Amino acid sequence: MKRNIIFAIIVISIIALGALSIPTISANNNGNDAYVNEVLKLVNNEREKANLKPLILDKDMISAAEIRVKELNTLFSHTRPNGKPYSVLSSKIKGENIAKGQRTPQEVMYTAQFSWMKSEGHRNNILNPKFTTIGIAYIKIGNDHYWVQLFGENKVTTKPSTPSLKVASGKKKINLSWKKVPKANGYQIYKSTTKKGKYTLKKTIKSGSTIKFTDKGLKKGKIYYYKIRSYTIVNNVKNYSTFSTIKGAKVK
Repeated sequence: MKRNIIFAIIVISIIALGALSIPTISANNNGNDAYVNEVLKLVNNEREKANLKPLILDKDMISAAEIRVKELNTLFSHTRPNGKPYSVLSSKIKGENIAKGQRTPQEVMYTAQFSWMKSEGHRNNILNPKFTTIGIAYIKIGNDHYWVQLFGENKVTTKPSTPSLKVASGKKKINLSWKKVPKANGYQIYKSTTKKGKYTLKKTIKSGSTIKFTDKGLKKGKIYYYKIRSYTIVNNVKNYSTFSTIKGAKVK
């Protein structure tokens, strides 16, 4: 009993003197975390400037990034501590950005000396037109900050089917109808006064269950042409089908 008390006193004394340091871990690597979302926002801002499609957070990639960001405290490298490449964590992974020391999303993306947008290799990953998905993670261990971005090309096909359009003329109007497209969130109808002319957006229908539209106030005896496409919305991004066959009708 006396020996245990003496040992406890020694341990407490060592900690008080700073000789024994136990690092604290503050994990901000949840897919819904503010840092992750801010990095995603900054990444997609850069992709928008380059006329590229935004990257979409992928659950598998996020899980892999959360593993990788913790490994960086053991070995800051694109090679894992077990000697294997980072890509073994998921077949979806096609690229990786890592960083250490930056305290905020702004620092890791822009302002720090070794920020991602200042590095050609890291910037090329962020602006790679082939990449469609991303996993992001951040963690603080002691006084060290670690960041990971994992990039992928695998994307669930979200392109909806093409609607089959029918048109019928009426008195100063044309009635349009189509079959409901499964999982569609809505439709876009385009119109032209010549079959091979320029088509402009006539109507965006924000319901996948709507299958009719009437174009009113048209000029008697004139022919109007229409085409339609459906769309889905995934992660706030619209995915469009191809356009339907062009259909025209003469107003009564």
